[in-house]
Amino acid sequence: MCNLDMAAGQLNPHADMFWSRIPRDGYETMSALKQHFAENGMDYDSVAELMNDDVRSVEFMTKGLRDYVKKAKIQVSPTGDRSYILDGETGPLGAVSARCIDDNLQYLGDIQNYVLYARRMYTSRGQLPSEKGLYTLGFRDYGDAWLCESNKENKTSGVPAFDGQYCFTYIYSFPIAGWGICTPSTCTQDEIQAVYTFWWNLLGANEDTFLKCECNSPDSQPWRDWDIAFLSIMAFMVALVMVGSAYELFLHKRVLKNKVLRAPIKGEEENIYEETKDEKKIVDSSVDDPEAIDHTTEVKNGGMVNGGFQNDEKNLPQKSSSLEVAERGEVQEKKPKVNLGWAVLDGILMSFSAITNLPKMLSAKKSSSTLAALNGIRVLSMWWVILGHSGQFYFGYFANPAQVNEIAYSFGFLAIMNSTFSVDTFFVLSGFLVSYFTLKAIDSKKLQSAFSWGVFYFHRWWRLTPVYMAAMGIFVLLMPHFAEGPRNQDFHDHERNSCINVWWTHPLYINNFYPWPYNLGTACMSWSWYLANDMQFFVISPIILVILYKSRKAGLALITSLMVISLSSLAVLTWYYGYTYNPYGTQPYYNDNLGDDPGKDTIYSKPYTRIPTYLVGMVTGYNLFSLRNKRVKMPILVASLGWLCALGTLFGVIYGIWGGTKRYIEQWESVLYFTLSRVSWGVGVAWIIFACLTGYGGFIGVFLGWGFWVPLAKMTYCAYLLHPIIIYSNIIFDKTVYHADYMSLSYTYVGNIVFSYASAAILSLVVEAPTMGLEKVMFGKFKTS
Repeated sequence: MCNLDMAAGQLNPHADMFWSRIPRDGYETMSALKQHFAENGMDYDSVAELMNDDVRSVEFMTKGLRDYVKKAKIQVSPTGDRSYILDGETGPLGAVSARCIDDNLQYLGDIQNYVLYARRMYTSRGQLPSEKGLYTLGFRDYGDAWLCESNKENKTSGVPAFDGQYCFTYIYSFPIAGWGICTPSTCTQDEIQAVYTFWWNLLGANEDTFLKCECNSPDSQPWRDWDIAFLSIMAFMVALVMVGSAYELFLHKRVLKNKVLRAPIKGEEENIYEETKDEKKIVDSSVDDPEAIDHTTEVKNGGMVNGGFQNDEKNLPQKSSSLEVAERGEVQEKKPKVNLGWAVLDGILMSFSAITNLPKMLSAKKSSSTLAALNGIRVLSMWWVILGHSGQFYFGYFANPAQVNEIAYSFGFLAIMNSTFSVDTFFVLSGFLVSYFTLKAIDSKKLQSAFSWGVFYFHRWWRLTPVYMAAMGIFVLLMPHFAEGPRNQDFHDHERNSCINVWWTHPLYINNFYPWPYNLGTACMSWSWYLANDMQFFVISPIILVILYKSRKAGLALITSLMVISLSSLAVLTWYYGYTYNPYGTQPYYNDNLGDDPGKDTIYSKPYTRIPTYLVGMVTGYNLFSLRNKRVKMPILVASLGWLCALGTLFGVIYGIWGGTKRYIEQWESVLYFTLSRVSWGVGVAWIIFACLTGYGGFIGVFLGWGFWVPLAKMTYCAYLLHPIIIYSNIIFDKTVYHADYMSLSYTYVGNIVFSYASAAILSLVVEAPTMGLEKVMFGKFKTS
């Protein structure tokens, strides 16, 4: 859901100004790198020639370290351990243990003596960017992490007396250039940072923060209190799933039949619950379209609560117990009474049962609902989101960016570069469902009281937020411990720092506004901007729908006014900030009104510019509701023309701007495209929805209504939350840069889909499905006396 530069910035928050240059002009990037060295007192060519020369670089590092050790300050700890205090240009760089210094000197000496382990370690390093980068556009070299770490301590001979430790170094303020190094494992990351900073000071660097080191050491990502706390919570949830599943498997039916669940009735000798057909019915919380439940507050009387107790006494299964004679002489059967405590406990345990939740989630059975086609649209749109992120997130981490540049300029690659339109499809779907189901609830008098509207909002918040917060915890707190990689620490330190102060904005769904003006490149869980927009649209939707229900003209006038205001603001902001539409960023902005923050977001994630497609969906839902199940009679010619216009519009929005990649785009062209492209896309999608749901979908409607999409559609929300975590994990834990071509990108894309949905199924079973079940328990009505 992010554009190219935003996606790149998310992976490296320091590189917003440089990522866009990588696939453009190697000479420009190399010139910027050399200029950066010059500003720090070094000649890049001389430094690169020295550091890339095996013999000279080792001699330089050995001499510098030995000379300093002779005059360095020595610090002795209470336990007798000695440390050297290394000084930099601006002050002490830190204490380095004598063991670390000694092992480094031993390692450097063994390199010069051609000792096998030392040559293997040193050969595994990466090289400083050279002239090759001018043509390949590659400015980072990870080296070979396996070759480094495969060197192990020899406890018999003592050579080596340490393991190989892989670290990644990059220029702190110019992180597109970096290289791998191999060091003794007896040095901590901070000690390696101090030693390498000392060496770079000898080369002329006038900043102690010039170079940044990240090592694959056990202490690089220690377990913090919040990490342990969240892991404990998730472990508790998993335990509840296991307990709930065991409960249903071994005890549920027995408990339902056991008289301990009922308040004892005086004079009763035996009165058990018989298993009826109703007991086997499970009121699923989803229909063909899993989002449908988000937009209705209907609570069915007598509905089963998680496959267990009835929530209305009149539907309780009954068996004759004691007979009572009424005053009129009639013989009446006394109804059994439910023990509330046991009923609630049963409902809670059944909420967590995977025995119930898994078949519901994987079921491809379609209900009698006519909204089946929405499943296919939802899943295909989600796959498109994953496709776009699979291509975009890797920018800046390619081994062959020049080759990728050629691929990116191809006609077919526009499907990846313009994948952001997939989010507008979701806005149309969400607007449609809110409108359609809410209008039906209003029409059936189920949305009248303040309580019913309160439930309307609570249900939506409860449906989305717990699993949302779980995904955030996985991303920020647990993901750093999944594995180690060259960019592990920097990435996760950035995410922790981004989220620690603003996490509270996410359950309130205001994270696209705070902190203003918002920066997708440095935001906490940046892809969640969509959830904030969708919730904000949902909050204001009842105002629009109530007016629309009472007066068609007034409602459509309000929607039209909001549409005009939104599109106007989009046009004005695009013109003012000088945004240019060019998917490859080869054209500079039209003016300098961007302010001090080049990554600030003024239009992409803001509801006042993204609501048009949502409004298109609402109008579509209203039109379908207005039919009231009446059959639409449409001439074949009209239907065919509608399909032709819709598909032509969708194709034009994605591929019609291909020529713009070859020339300078005038500002009015960019404003026109930014203003009309998304709403045009929404209209095209709205036609597909309307045609498929009114019987004019043809083979497309049959395909979109295929039962195969049903279980995948139920996992869409969790897949959306987790798929960036899957992609990021693959990137930051990869110990080599990614070589991209059509085949490798295809395999990566398919792998991302499979792992995203597999992890989504797990998250749904552990968090999403149980919370939906718990909601039923919260609103269940159990009779006691």
